[in-house]
Amino acid sequence: MLDSAGAYLKRALDLRQDETLGGRVITFGMRLLGDLVKQVADDVASQDLAEVALVYDVLSSQLATVTGRLPDELYPALVELCDDSAARPLVARVPRPQPALVASLRALVLRIRVTYGWPKATDATRVVQVMHRAGGAKVMAITVEHSMSRDDLPAHVRGLAFTTTERSASFQLFPRSS
Repeated sequence: MLDSAGAYLKRALDLRQDETLGGRVITFGMRLLGDLVKQVADDVASQDLAEVALVYDVLSSQLATVTGRLPDELYPALVELCDDSAARPLVARVPRPQPALVASLRALVLRIRVTYGWPKATDATRVVQVMHRAGGAKVMAITVEHSMSRDDLPAHVRGLAFTTTERSASFQLFPRSS
């Protein structure tokens, strides 16, 4: 939506022909408003990227205890495993993970799910759950819950919190549903 508002302001500026003093003041105000919309959109995007980074940090730390690998080694492999376009910028400057590591994670991990809940007007939670098959055929779960402010929810989740009667939203990172 913010990108649309910025696009509308840019289009209005392109169409604006009024060269009177009032017209120039309005044009200046529209430019300032356009800059503000872009800044807010950038801030929301960086906050959302920080949230994605936290989720993958939790995943890599927890799976490090299961695999015996370093979290820094697992982080890009998990982004690759989940094929998460939102997380790709986080690993853009690091070497791609070894295919064997991604394959071993694919054999180990059964499901990765993130659930955001907003039980109260100001409080929220993030629950990261990994179902895996470590050390044999027994299915095990790792669940990490984090309390947070509702304001820190990713933008699309915050939107759901305001537009639906539901009190949570789940996203399956792996395997991706088709």
